[in-house]
Amino acid sequence: ASAGTVPVGCQIIAVYRGRLVLAGSPTDPQQWFMSKLLDPTNWDYSATGDDRAVSGTNSRAGKIGAPITALCPFTDLCLVMAARTSLWILRGDPVTGHMDNLSHEIGIIDKNAWCTTASGDMVFLSHDGVYSVPANCTAGRPMSISREVLPDELLNIDPNIYTVNLAYDVKDRGVHIFLSPNYAEYESQHWFLDWEPRSEMRAFFRVELGSTEFNPFSVCHRRDVTSDQSTVMLGGDDGYVRYFDSDAEDDDGEVFDSATYYGPILPAGDNEELTIRQISGKLDALSGPVQWQVLAGDSAEEAVEATPSKTGRISTGGKVIWSQVNLTAGAFYIRLEARTPGSAWAIEKLIIGIYRSSCGACSR
Repeated sequence: ASAGTVPVGCQIIAVYRGRLVLAGSPTDPQQWFMSKLLDPTNWDYSATGDDRAVSGTNSRAGKIGAPITALCPFTDLCLVMAARTSLWILRGDPVTGHMDNLSHEIGIIDKNAWCTTASGDMVFLSHDGVYSVPANCTAGRPMSISREVLPDELLNIDPNIYTVNLAYDVKDRGVHIFLSPNYAEYESQHWFLDWEPRSEMRAFFRVELGSTEFNPFSVCHRRDVTSDQSTVMLGGDDGYVRYFDSDAEDDDGEVFDSATYYGPILPAGDNEELTIRQISGKLDALSGPVQWQVLAGDSAEEAVEATPSKTGRISTGGKVIWSQVNLTAGAFYIRLEARTPGSAWAIEKLIIGIYRSSCGACSR
């Protein structure tokens, strides 16, 4: 320190309004500390002036009532301070500004379990799943994102078991959610949250990496580069830095299977069944051959776990060739995958001839 004493043991660090901000001290976990304005080595809290160093005990903003888990600056407009079950927002400078509560129930579980999107919204992982706070430092309460579509998977994550990182991906317009286990007996849990502005319901996609060594324990969204691939950098457990490349045909040398599911395909009425008569599709001009599988069951839950009842292939060349299926059930999924593992594929159109079994071929 050039003046005063640097707070020690603080594991949460941010920069806000020209000040270095520290929190997470094991001896005083509810307190936050800010250096002098534009002087990150000055920690003299006894000085005068609005630009002096300030802490959660000697400012108008005050001290947080629970251990601080995250510091989230929104440019120079405001700073969100989070505990596990509460959110607070500091508007303006810590000496002259004021602190307001956003929630007494929802907080952020870990120091890197948050990010901001291109529109300025803050997305974070709480004990109750994924939430967001609107942009521009408004007084809006946190809004649930995951409970509506993921009732169990992202609830009550223990930050002692998992290292949690969130990052917004400008290229793919979504939020990466990485939960890397700190102990070998636990499995990783990684997700991609689609954040397209036109999406009425946010969609989650499970992400699997080729090795446990690829699990990211540090994540950085690089804003200093432009690229046609993702600029989210993943610091792996093996010491390497990686990124997502949509043109890659292997996972850093590991060949992977890629598949997608269409469905569930369900009848309009509860007591009706459907018959899939035919399947065809059109592939991208550069795509490798694709294999399709029809999964059938009495319900969507049974169908998605079922052994394929019929299989076939969609060939390259741009021709639409029909395959006969003639399969009747209460629910269907269509699974598409590369016919050769590790080969790139892309489908432009999937065509399915579906008939209601209750009246023969009267409805298609």
